[in-house]
Amino acid sequence: MFYLYSKSTKYAIITLAYISRKPAGEYTKIREIAENCKIPIQYLAKLVEGLRDRGLVGSLRGPTGGLQLNLKASEICIEDIVKAIDESSVMDRSCLLGRGACHDDHTCALHDKWKKIRKDIYEQIEKKTLDDIRDLLPELFEIERKN
Repeated sequence: MFYLYSKSTKYAIITLAYISRKPAGEYTKIREIAENCKIPIQYLAKLVEGLRDRGLVGSLRGPTGGLQLNLKASEICIEDIVKAIDESSVMDRSCLLGRGACHDDHTCALHDKWKKIRKDIYEQIEKKTLDDIRDLLPELFEIERKN
């Protein structure tokens, strides 16, 4: 599912899915997330800035601090996470043939097929919420270990 996204976006999705499995209001240490999700802690700390800036997570410093979701898991779509990290989704990407932005005014040989694929991706993946994917977490970890 995540081959369309950057490593940063994959890590952000996995991080938020991990946090979403915790009880509401409970803070999760960045170190715990890094260790359990196999994400380098410095890399994760940088990702958290983008997630916090977009209002997806809240953070608290100190021994009882960490991260928590600012919204319910059912209110955070994959699209929100993608845009927090990459500032665009697969829906906003360039032409597959490198002809600039992909849109109806400047079509290429793959335009009609790619437009349908992007629509399917958007509907089938990016509109999914953390609630929809959090139970896939062990599988997500397995994907990350293999890549």
